[in-house]
Amino acid sequence: MKKAVLTIILAAGLLAAVYASFGLILIFSDHAGYYTQGSNLGEIDYDKIILSAEKAGYKVDGSYHANTKDTIGVHPSNIKELDERFGEDYRFLSVTYYYRENVFFGTWHGEGGTDISFVNEDRPDIIAPFKPEDLPPDEWIVERFRLMFDITEPESRDYLAQLKDSIGNSQDGSGKITIRNG
Repeated sequence: MKKAVLTIILAAGLLAAVYASFGLILIFSDHAGYYTQGSNLGEIDYDKIILSAEKAGYKVDGSYHANTKDTIGVHPSNIKELDERFGEDYRFLSVTYYYRENVFFGTWHGEGGTDISFVNEDRPDIIAPFKPEDLPPDEWIVERFRLMFDITEPESRDYLAQLKDSIGNSQDGSGKITIRNG
């Protein structure tokens, strides 16, 4: 009798463990991620979409970006080809500029400014702290800053100096700087 009760308890415990494991698998695997390289939805008539929404009874109080009423990102005013293709309303949130295949900097444009991180995988010791000499040439960086922020060369050189100071004073040895909006 004790053996039968013990067998039933063990079987029930094993069955509960299987169900619990299955539940945990469902919980931790319930996510999705989407990414695309250069998808083109074709011509989108935003004015027509807004007008249709208003006719259907929706309150439309402006064109905003996904999940926010704040305008985020950067609209580069000096790229004629993109303006011709996308109009005046496109914005970049992230851009990567390559000096060479393994030497580049990435940007992330947020509400508080633009974070810029330099990467140089050609360094002999990529684990060592980043140093100013690991950056691409000054002229290349100055030109990218000037074009990206539509600023003068002296302003661009000032940001480069801030970047080099930041790298020299950084505790983690990263090649990062944040350029504030406005």
